[in-house]
Amino acid sequence: MKKIVLVEDDEAITDAFFLVSETMDWEVVSYTNGQEIFESRIEPPGLFILDKNLPGIDGLDLCRFIKSHEHYKNVPVVIISASTNLAQTAPEAGADGWVTKPFKLAALKEEIGKYIS
Repeated sequence: MKKIVLVEDDEAITDAFFLVSETMDWEVVSYTNGQEIFESRIEPPGLFILDKNLPGIDGLDLCRFIKSHEHYKNVPVVIISASTNLAQTAPEAGADGWVTKPFKLAALKEEIGKYIS
């Protein structure tokens, strides 16, 4: 089972991830902020999925931290956001992929499938 760490403060979106994970071979662990990651208290997962707009920290800054940290730097990161310039800002932060909100579950599965199978 592939482990995905989701950092998302919107409960409805988190629920959608858990629904999708039930039909896939994924274990989703969710957090509402990036504190656990900043403190390197979690084992590197197969994939990070980060909301761009998180309480207290920008998801893009969290992505930059992940990509520069020895513990996590090889883990793919997907950013999710309603931001209109996500296709530009996500790669600039080092993200491997991105999904624009609102998203269809099929698009989410497709993006995740690029990094874990």
